[in-house]
Amino acid sequence: MCASTPPQFVEMLRVARFLREGTEFDAVLWLQLLPHKLAEAIAICEDEGFPYFARPLGEAPAPAVPIAVPEVPPPARVVPIPAPPFVIEAIVGVWRAPLARGRWVTLGAAVLGRGRLRMGRVRRQVRRVVGDHLRAPLQKVVTRSGLRRPWSLRRRMRRILFRAFSVVGGRTLASAEACGFRGLPRPLRPLALPLFTLLFYLSGDWRLRTLVSLFDHYRRLGRSARETLALTGPDLVVVPEDALYDYASIVGKAARKGIPTVVVPYTIATAAEPAEAITHDPGFAEGYSLQHWSGRLVARLLPHWVYTYRGEPMLRYPACLVIVYEALGLAPRRPWVFNDGFSVALAAESEHMAALYRQEGLSTSYVVLTGALYDDVAAKARSQGAAARAELLEELGLSPRGTIALCALPPKMELERRLGCEFTSHEQIVEAMLRPLLDLPDCAVVVSLHPTLRLADLRYLEAHGARISTRGIADLIARCDLYVAVISATIRIAIADGVPVVNYDVFRYGYHDYEAAEGVVTVQDRADYIEVIRRFGDEPLFREELRRRQQRVAVR
Repeated sequence: MCASTPPQFVEMLRVARFLREGTEFDAVLWLQLLPHKLAEAIAICEDEGFPYFARPLGEAPAPAVPIAVPEVPPPARVVPIPAPPFVIEAIVGVWRAPLARGRWVTLGAAVLGRGRLRMGRVRRQVRRVVGDHLRAPLQKVVTRSGLRRPWSLRRRMRRILFRAFSVVGGRTLASAEACGFRGLPRPLRPLALPLFTLLFYLSGDWRLRTLVSLFDHYRRLGRSARETLALTGPDLVVVPEDALYDYASIVGKAARKGIPTVVVPYTIATAAEPAEAITHDPGFAEGYSLQHWSGRLVARLLPHWVYTYRGEPMLRYPACLVIVYEALGLAPRRPWVFNDGFSVALAAESEHMAALYRQEGLSTSYVVLTGALYDDVAAKARSQGAAARAELLEELGLSPRGTIALCALPPKMELERRLGCEFTSHEQIVEAMLRPLLDLPDCAVVVSLHPTLRLADLRYLEAHGARISTRGIADLIARCDLYVAVISATIRIAIADGVPVVNYDVFRYGYHDYEAAEGVVTVQDRADYIEVIRRFGDEPLFREELRRRQQRVAVR
């Protein structure tokens, strides 16, 4: 089971616990998280006895090693290699022992070594003399050509060659498109790597260094994936999303070995989600748009990487990363369609989500309706009724209340990218979400932190009357009367459990994921959010109507 983000680890941990209840599978987790979250995940795995592979996010991939920490071997003693003797000393050695074969070998090495040194000196002298004679004529040529430095001449020649390639390539592509060319066929796509390497070099583009670095990084990831698969010998790979994470190397290598991969989704993934993030990325013009020649050429050769969102064509990833994925055979057939990689099946959690996956372009045979493990957790807590609610309040040190409001805090985002957002800091968002809930009469406010947040950073909230719970979000939703979240995928759990939801879109993404759920109230403005929370506390009919609407769509 692979996880590259804390929310993914939460879902894979559920799968691991589920498999432990049976007798068919042993679960091994592959983790790549930020250091502080990786430490928390490792502590959970060791506490529950799950073997794991762990690597901090951003660290270069190391060779796969057994789960047990190996003993550190003592440092090897460095033995200096003696320099070969002088030729005279070697001749003396041969004179004293002419039948010793080693003395003749030493003589040969000495003669060759000294000859190489002497020839090096001669080459340097010749170069110096020739350079003195050619420097003046070369300076005249440089002066007449208008160039101040010799390297400017090389730069000009590279530009001329690059322009020649551009003209010839442009005409070739135009002719190919006139004949019905629709991009490189899959077997020829790895050829994009040497082509772009040459073009980046001729144009003097800084992307050449990025391309080489990315290729080396993902090549090492592939080697590490092969070693991990060889060490574990898995029968099945489980991922929360078949997308372009670093564990894509494991999924791709497993597919080549005939090992199937199954997706147990942890979120709602549509093409609009990455497109919205890419549109507001500061590096959009250089990395994702088709304004640069590299982006336009990728769009011509690999058009399946292009998506038009709100009238703006864009690449799924920067050109260098696209080329590397294609060169190493890791690219999915349709990069903008989530879970359209090398996996063989997706475990759909509900009829509505199965229909959404098919609407995104996934095949009917690939999407299998299975239900979700978090729904089982919520159903178990809901079956306990009032006892479960009382248990939660006692655990948090709260007196019995008429209602329980659960607030799921969002992760910290770069708010400067969200131009329509009313807030400038995460602290302001937390204050805006909790203050109206704390003002509700006879209401206990329980806070659930996004997996990327640190508990120690938000303990101050309990001084205002709220309580932070470390229970799983599915367990908490089943014990509450109102769920407040920020465009979270966990809203699905509340809908399935018939719990009213206030979806506060503070980041102004404008997603339409929950339009079919009548018990979900989506707001974007702070004033609208305060009004909805007030009505929930003051108007019993409004609260009951939301609950009935939610229960009507809960089964689907």
